[in-house]
Amino acid sequence: MKTNNKIIKTITIIMLVLMNISIILMFLGEILPIDFGALVILFVISFIYLVADLLHSLLICKKTK
Repeated sequence: MKTNNKIIKTITIIMLVLMNISIILMFLGEILPIDFGALVILFVISFIYLVADLLHSLLICKKTK
């Protein structure tokens, strides 16, 4: 149980950090002209965020069962 709580805490921290990074990149994209690399980075970060969100919900489902 304690390891699951640690895993959930680390996943939520990683999700928050990724959200902040993507928001900062979006603001930078508004200021600077967006090139292809920035779009790729945003796509990768959003994909990682989605995967982490899925893992987080799966862990919560396992914990409630």
